[in-house]
Amino acid sequence: MKHVRKIALVAPMWIEGEENPYPPLGIAYIAAALENNGYTVRLFDMSLQTHKTFEEKIDDMLGFGPQLVGVSCMTNTYRNAMKIARAVKKKVPVTVVMGGPHPSIYPMETVADEAVDMVICGEGEQPFVQLLRCDEGDYASIPGLTYKSGGTIHVNGSRSYVNDIDELPHPAW
Repeated sequence: MKHVRKIALVAPMWIEGEENPYPPLGIAYIAAALENNGYTVRLFDMSLQTHKTFEEKIDDMLGFGPQLVGVSCMTNTYRNAMKIARAVKKKVPVTVVMGGPHPSIYPMETVADEAVDMVICGEGEQPFVQLLRCDEGDYASIPGLTYKSGGTIHVNGSRSYVNDIDELPHPAW
């Protein structure tokens, strides 16, 4: 995926029409890791700007011109995360990567949906950078990655956790 330079990271809305009171910390950490490695990243919190429709928010995000869209997903946001992935795939042919607690527990089920190309299980800062640095199709070497290739779902082994959280950059806001 060495050609990818622009990444949109998306936090789905929790409850339709309500702002999420919690900042999307997970994708903010991933954004910082990507920015520190030279990538252009924008965060999109779909629970903000409640005056806009879902379609307007999708168009705003795609107006950034991402070459890859990462969607954070917890069990309570699963339906909205999938709605985002499907809307993106319907409009543009970009890679959609999903991460977070829900897809980490159910990677095969999540990537089985045609709108999701890959799942990063567990902490995503390091594997996301590895994914963007690897050659197209050379995904087997990335621990924690679940992906589709030739109609088959591949699950790579799990990765170890970051032992020293101070190694991670501060979240990108």
